[in-house]
Amino acid sequence: MKKITLTILLLANIACFGQQLEFEEVSLPVEGTNILQHLGYSSASFGDIDNDGDQDLIMTGVKPDLSLVTKLYKNDGTGTFTEMENPAVQKNNIEVISFVDIDNDNDLDLFMSGTSDLKFYRNNGSGIYSLDSNSQFNGVIANQGSLDFADIDNDGDQDLFICGANNEATESIAILYENDGTGNFTKIQNTPFTPVSVSSVDFSDVDNDGDQDLMITGFDDLYNRISNLYLNDGTGNFSENENNDFLKIAFGEVVFVDIDNDNDEDLIQTGSAYGMDISTIYINDGLGNFTELENKPFIGMYNSTTTYADIDNDGNKDLLFMGHFGNLTPITKLYRNISQGLDTDEFSVSNKFEVYPNPANNTIAIKSSEEITNLSIFDITGKTIYNQKENIPNTIDISKFSSGTYFVKLDYLNSSEIKQLIIE
Repeated sequence: MKKITLTILLLANIACFGQQLEFEEVSLPVEGTNILQHLGYSSASFGDIDNDGDQDLIMTGVKPDLSLVTKLYKNDGTGTFTEMENPAVQKNNIEVISFVDIDNDNDLDLFMSGTSDLKFYRNNGSGIYSLDSNSQFNGVIANQGSLDFADIDNDGDQDLFICGANNEATESIAILYENDGTGNFTKIQNTPFTPVSVSSVDFSDVDNDGDQDLMITGFDDLYNRISNLYLNDGTGNFSENENNDFLKIAFGEVVFVDIDNDNDEDLIQTGSAYGMDISTIYINDGLGNFTELENKPFIGMYNSTTTYADIDNDGNKDLLFMGHFGNLTPITKLYRNISQGLDTDEFSVSNKFEVYPNPANNTIAIKSSEEITNLSIFDITGKTIYNQKENIPNTIDISKFSSGTYFVKLDYLNSSEIKQLIIE
């Protein structure tokens, strides 16, 4: 067995690793440019379109004068953007945008959906796009809808989910397509998804079981707002999960992102809930159980879109919100994530209790020289992922925890101590 050194954090220093997520708003326009315009009925996506190692940006929407905008911007690597000319990319109302390498040629292609046919643009490898006029999605309309790509069946290619309404808004759709690996798609029959419009969707492995789950929000055909999470069994078969209490929204967007760098996907939600407009974050415990974050600095908005990227290369995901607030006032907000992680210099050695084995992968055992009044396990950001106050067990099942660094905290009658735990 590999020899390890266990470490502890003194109670007086406990605050150093329980830090809150922290964001600061970036003044717009971005320094050196005038690009990030206030847009409503909007969509945006980050992606390294020219393979130079930084995140570029496409934005589309409606300006305050009701003119349509679709703009592509190149990032210089520091978070400063310059507009790129790309006349092939058309302007259209209420677009949904997604970058994805659909044909496995190692560059990011572009999908756009709105009040006309779904459009597929191929990338030439340097960020120049051309419309694929022979796309099989010609005639597929997902008005007021959403789309997202993921490898739902673990076969190495990007499959597609589309939802929205026809142009007459008389019927909604929810369609899952399987990719054959070359960009040709087949519609999957008999899926459990609720057809929705004024919608948003996003794939993510929310429960860390190695497959892509799916979140859907919007209006069903009876104009009920929904926020449904569907879990994947690993082969592309989905079932609805009802263990979480998400706000039911429409006119908004849901986006999964590991906002706190703890190796699981959290959820950002914007849009119109019953009686209020929201912009909120739900923190994932690593098993697909979500808790709404308190004290968020974001402005509630609707007709909204949300995207993220590490625009300043500091290891944190920054957030871009666009939409309406109040009486249809367009707004764009860019927030830098300035959260700080754990300061490991605050540790010192103690022998008051033992955690073994360490590193571990299935179970751990706790051995203490004093009576324990409470046992907690934290991730590296200070988030509590396990807590037991009564009938504290001698062994704990950690088989569903993600690999990484954790901290085991034991409370005694008059003191507390913490030790580091490595999960492989």
